[in-house]
Amino acid sequence: MKYLKKILLFLFIVFVLDYLIAGLLLFGINRFYGLNQHSQILLIGHSHLMLAVDKEKLEKQTGLSVSKYTREGVTVEDKYVMVKQFLSLPYSDSLQIVMYGVDAFTFSTGDLSENSYTLFFPFMENKIMNNYIRENATSAYNYWIHKIFRTSRYSDALINAAGRGLLSNWSNFKYGTVDVNQVNRNREIVIDPQTLSIFKETIDLITARGIKVVLVNTPIVDIMIESQLEQYQEVVDIFSGLSKNNPLIEYWDFNHPPYSTDYSLFFDGIHLNPKGQMIITEKIISRINQLNDKNIYD
Repeated sequence: MKYLKKILLFLFIVFVLDYLIAGLLLFGINRFYGLNQHSQILLIGHSHLMLAVDKEKLEKQTGLSVSKYTREGVTVEDKYVMVKQFLSLPYSDSLQIVMYGVDAFTFSTGDLSENSYTLFFPFMENKIMNNYIRENATSAYNYWIHKIFRTSRYSDALINAAGRGLLSNWSNFKYGTVDVNQVNRNREIVIDPQTLSIFKETIDLITARGIKVVLVNTPIVDIMIESQLEQYQEVVDIFSGLSKNNPLIEYWDFNHPPYSTDYSLFFDGIHLNPKGQMIITEKIISRINQLNDKNIYD
């Protein structure tokens, strides 16, 4: 009985510490992605959009609150669930515009992270995310170990994001300039029908709430698509076609000269460095302020 009490006390301490540490990390994560605030603007995308937009500069120069929910390697399906998650939060009632990151490879498959559902382990207390993780988990053990032990939900990258949230640090650390000789010119542009369907469903989910969607095509190095211009145009036609058929959708295209041909703006073939981020953020701010002048936020 004496040893049993010690074991139970030890387990109690472990679970309390696990709960408290995970709670602090979750607070940082929510703060980093803006999931604990009322925002007028929500950014949804992967690392392209993440590194293309300076959240603090955008907020300061538009006077609007921004939730920057961008994750490295997320797929179109992931982004659909991310949108559902945000719209399920009590903070979504102030949302006026969703800036959704798009690019030449939006409808391609197999180009982003495998098992990207693991990025959302910290949000297992959210019903939508919990169901998504359970459906995609590689095994029951993989699901339940993270469900029970909350600190196990945090990889090094997620701990870093939590720390940045606690420190209010949204800086772009991708310093340096691309070596064009190392750029991947073989990445194929395709339009996967299922991915396209999920993408359109995501847009419909947002506009059904009367929220404006801005499809933001951030720059990539021009040589990545120079041999696939016809395929790229087909992708662009999808984006521009949606904007023409729905007044709640706009398509902002920054993937063209002088941006795509100025290699000093890029960290690598698809990611902007701080110099590129500053330029594209200023262009986006100008567009947002034009929308603001049209009283979209009234």
